[in-house]
Amino acid sequence: MVTGTNGKTTTTNLIAHTLKSADRAVAINSEGANMKTGVATTLIKNSTLFRKI
Repeated sequence: MVTGTNGKTTTTNLIAHTLKSADRAVAINSEGANMKTGVATTLIKNSTLFRKI
């Protein structure tokens, strides 16, 4: 989880890129919606019926 005032999007994108480069599964909230519905949508988009996130 990345928190703070400035640089969250850049930091999150760098972390996600690094993890993806290492063939790790990444769920990133690229829309920036940090309310419950935005987080839930990100988790749903990055999961399947038979696989965990």
